Amino acid sequence: MKKVLISFLVLCVFVLTCGMAEAAPEKKRIMIYGDSNTFGWATDAQGKVTRLPAEVRWPEKMGTILGDEYEIIVEGLGGRTTNVDSPLGTGPGVVHGVSMNGAGYLPAALASHTPLDLVIIMLGTNDLKVIFKRTAVDIAMGIGELISIVTNGQWQYKTPFAVPKVLVLCPPKVNDKKESPYQKAFAGALERTEALPGILEPIAKAAGAHFFDVAKIVPFGEAADAIHFTPENHAAVAKAVADEVKKIFAK
Repeated sequence: MKKVLISFLVLCVFVLTCGMAEAAPEKKRIMIYGDSNTFGWATDAQGKVTRLPAEVRWPEKMGTILGDEYEIIVEGLGGRTTNVDSPLGTGPGVVHGVSMNGAGYLPAALASHTPLDLVIIMLGTNDLKVIFKRTAVDIAMGIGELISIVTNGQWQYKTPFAVPKVLVLCPPKVNDKKESPYQKAFAGALERTEALPGILEPIAKAAGAHFFDVAKIVPFGEAADAIHFTPENHAAVAKAVADEVKKIFAK
């Protein structure tokens, strides 16, 4: 009888303790929607595309900085544009058309990863290619369309979740004056990328998004192709964007 009473008391204490314990807070879910610099694009000496290790890439590195309270979902695709279809052969695999169109693919990406607390968008570099004939205004408006897709919430349809916040990252400048494999493809890019932050920031803020100019900490991708990030660039972006994310969730 004494053993039964002791067991009962232990059980009561356990149940009471569990009831008093605070539920573990849910992780903040962040989807990063970008192109090859989100993917972690790198090329070897033979020109074959490789992918930097997860611990080097800025999205995953940012997740490590932010800690266990955050969950990072990476949606990076080499060749992705803001809102125009791309021809075959522009990315690391056989993907083209609307699949390379950021606006075309975004609703499916959002719906497949919901619920989300924050969507980070870093696109626009591929729009600078000569084949698209896009101005800085065109690119900024394309990013504005992406913000609208996130915030209108239509992709959520039957789900009860809140619409996520948006952080727009204006990508680094592209130096078309530097000799590289992409020099001809990005002719005239430097002038347009220098103009882009001043055009994009008010569009992003008017749409209710947060804004950060990556060129302030990584002016140019410093890989040999003058487009992509080096490991050092990834580290710098990871730290800077982590700081921006903390500010957003502190409000």
